Amino acid sequence: MRTPIVLSICVLLFGITSCSDSKVPKSVMDIEQMQAVYWDYIRADVYANELVRSDTNRSAVKENARLQEDIFLLYKLSKEEFYESYDYYLNHPTLMKEMLDTMAVRQQSKIDIANKKKASQDSLAVLKQNRKEIEKNKDAVRDSTKTILLKKKKDTIAP
Repeated sequence: MRTPIVLSICVLLFGITSCSDSKVPKSVMDIEQMQAVYWDYIRADVYANELVRSDTNRSAVKENARLQEDIFLLYKLSKEEFYESYDYYLNHPTLMKEMLDTMAVRQQSKIDIANKKKASQDSLAVLKQNRKEIEKNKDAVRDSTKTILLKKKKDTIAP
């Protein structure tokens, strides 16, 4: 009785894994490269739109197209290669989700590192300020102690 159930589960698992979206065709960028290119692609789009807000004489579409060309040159691929890969990932939602989730996690990690660095720098600045305050207090205590000792010395010397 158990053998047919186990066999059915094995066949089902084999069928699921063999039909999964994890095999990317050779003409399509692998997920790691697509993440890098797509991240820069998104950043270029955001930059172009922000630039137009500050400089109304520029066209966001033209600026974005120029930046995309630069990105494609940087990664040594054509516009057609990128869009073929992009379409593939759009048509395979599980791969697209995996790619976007990984990109989001990586970016959050960078943000966390930057925040920790800033917090560390802020803490260091506070420590330096505290040291200065301690040194000032030491000097004030030293000066007041000298004054008290000198006064006592004068009081003991004076008849």
